[in-house]
Amino acid sequence: MTQNEQKFVEQFIKSEMEHYEKPKDRKGTPRGEPLGPSKKKYMASLYCAIGYKLKHISMKLNIPYGTLRNWNCKDHYFCKLVKEKRDNFFDRVPNIDIVLRLEKIISDLPIGSARKREAMLCIKQLEKK
Repeated sequence: MTQNEQKFVEQFIKSEMEHYEKPKDRKGTPRGEPLGPSKKKYMASLYCAIGYKLKHISMKLNIPYGTLRNWNCKDHYFCKLVKEKRDNFFDRVPNIDIVLRLEKIISDLPIGSARKREAMLCIKQLEKK
């Protein structure tokens, strides 16, 4: 990524982190009701939404790779959060050059991956604008 693109990504993450709300306490919350993501989980969802590989996110946020993999595969709340943040990110992308570079990042995802299909749909929507 170029410096401008990196700066854009950092600004996106910073602006999204301003909206982060700390999860409420378990006390008084019925069982089975989700509390909300931890700060690290929220940041991981932002990086996943942009298209970073799990290993890169793992090193950047100091989260075990296996934990990230579990969140990405089994945690429906995390996947929903990633999809929501991906839509927010692609709505803010300023020009097609960034989209093309993101396509390259996304192309590194596994071929049958749902994340890849969702991201490619978002890119196609952007190209129509």
